[in-house]
Amino acid sequence: MNIKYAYAVINQASGGTYESNSALTAYRILSAIEREYTEGSETVAYKAVLRQLDGVHRLQAQLEIENGKVVKANVEPEFKEQVEKKRQEEKETGEDQ
Repeated sequence: MNIKYAYAVINQASGGTYESNSALTAYRILSAIEREYTEGSETVAYKAVLRQLDGVHRLQAQLEIENGKVVKANVEPEFKEQVEKKRQEEKETGEDQ
């Protein structure tokens, strides 16, 4: 199986997907979704997954918002580690400016 993007952030209701090869970008997408939907009264659920060569999607993070309130937000340790690693790389190269 050929994987174009390693990470996907998936809307669990509509199946709409944001894709990226960076854990940090996937994390930033989830953060932007959280900011957008906690300002209103909508109910949404998103998950970030890591696509594997065997076709399996491994859950990396999950965000559920009901009526504008976060009711569930989980980040798997390996995903958090990848996000922090990429943040550190950006700091070292000055890309975080």
